[in-house]
This record gives sequence, C-alpha cells and structure tokens, in this order.
Amino acid sequence: MSDEPVITSYAKAPNRTVTTSGTTFAYRELGPRGGIPVVFFGHLAATLDNGDPRIIDPIAKTRHVIAFDNVGVEAPRAPSRPPSSRPQKPLTGSSECSATTRSTCSRSPWAG
Repeated sequence: MSDEPVITSYAKAPNRTVTTSGTTFAYRELGPRGGIPVVFFGHLAATLDNGDPRIIDPIAKTRHVIAFDNVGVEAPRAPSRPPSSRPQKPLTGSSECSATTRSTCSRSPWAG
C-alpha cells in the first residue's frame, strides 16, 4: 500500500511514461488502486490534455483509471522512421505491461 494521496482529478494527475518493446507510451493514472482498472484510449489525434475531466473525474472517485496517449501524437515519441516501417503494437498486448491485461476498456473520453 502506498502512502501517496489518491489523485481523483484528471487535471492534477501527472503525465507518466512506460517503455515496452522499445516504444514509450505516456499515460495518466488516477483513482484508488485495486480491482480492474478502467483504461481510456484517445482517438487518432488526441493527447492526454484532450481528456474530459467531466467524464474521467467521477469514474476516478471509485475506480482505478489509466488514460493513454497514442504513440507519436504528443508525449510518446516513436523513432523517426516512415510510418509504413514502424509497426505499432498495442500496449495491452505486451507481456511487459501485465497490469493492463485485465482492464475495463472504454471509448475515448476525449473531445472531438
């Protein structure tokens, strides 16, 4: 159990990163830990700053929430190669990120 306070405000949740298979993903994590997390994936051009706190904050009051940034959109930086030569593997398919393998996935809470 962590002594860190539980953040339930999307605007106050810090951006973090995780690297798996050579690709860095940015995410925000909030809400109480435990149980199956609710995972939000943004739409094509969404960044973490496009998340809507009116949707995410009420969920984070009672559930563990993880919001991901798409590779190459904002914080995560993929190698500078042509898109056709840069295969993108979803984070949830990675054995290195087992914390997200059991999750409640949701459509985008991002505006747009």
